[in-house]
Amino acid sequence: MYQDLQTFADFGFSLPPLKAIINCVDRTNDVKYVSQHLHTLFKNEFDESKILLDFAVPDRIAYREAATFSVPVYQQSTSEYGTIQQLCSLLMPQFAQSHFAHKQEAK
Repeated sequence: MYQDLQTFADFGFSLPPLKAIINCVDRTNDVKYVSQHLHTLFKNEFDESKILLDFAVPDRIAYREAATFSVPVYQQSTSEYGTIQQLCSLLMPQFAQSHFAHKQEAK
């Protein structure tokens, strides 16, 4: 899908860097294998504009429940606030200090 957007480069648009994460991570050997494969794939096949972040969203029921109720996961389960805060800081580092740092201190 991201590669399809590359056609817009012909019209003068430049795509932002791609930052990927691994979602629904549990502690199985399957997930370990897939994770290792993805890290190898990103390292060997893609340039530095496409990176796999060293971060994983855990496979927890809170995420499914939050999706069912259409609410942010940290409202469904306050224990997931730190995970979402860390994810937001990785994806949007320009906001890490101004938007996320003070909320962690308040907890």
